[in-house]
Amino acid sequence: MNRFDKVSNYYNKFMNRFSLYKEKEVGELLTIKNIDSLLDIGAGTCHYSNYLSKDIKHIMAIDNSVNMLKYADDLVSTKEVDVYNGIPFEDEIYDAVIMCDFIHHLKKGNHQRLINEVSRVLKKNGEFVIYDFEKTHFKTKILYLFELFIFFQKMDYISVKDLIKILENNNFEITKQVIDDYTYVIKGVKK
Repeated sequence: MNRFDKVSNYYNKFMNRFSLYKEKEVGELLTIKNIDSLLDIGAGTCHYSNYLSKDIKHIMAIDNSVNMLKYADDLVSTKEVDVYNGIPFEDEIYDAVIMCDFIHHLKKGNHQRLINEVSRVLKKNGEFVIYDFEKTHFKTKILYLFELFIFFQKMDYISVKDLIKILENNNFEITKQVIDDYTYVIKGVKK
């Protein structure tokens, strides 16, 4: 059983209790009128997919926890996927990709590979929005210890600076950055 399968019943309560969802910030960075298809990587309980499903026609939420994906609304398609094996979709199929509260769950050294896969499945001029926690902030260090205790897994938080470098190396132009206390939301457009 996946570690997140064990906490799926409590996950949304935890995220809401500590105000960790940033759906408005993520939604505001997307050019909704230009998006027919969106891929949500590391979708968890599909909170972001559900939020965006009223405005975006085709949403695919992927996660490696089938119990987390069961919270998807009827308008959201889901698929259990282990992204360490790649993203199992055709090249240049999505108008937008989001990755919220997920990139720090990747094992060290896999950020580059996953972003390369995002570039592959994203159409030219497609939008990529990432929301996560700034590595250097004290609150993130507390969150790291909490997740280590709950999941018994080391997290690999990445700094905004390092993430931007990886995005630019993968043919993304950074068009927006919102840094708020210990979180960040970055938008990149595929060149």
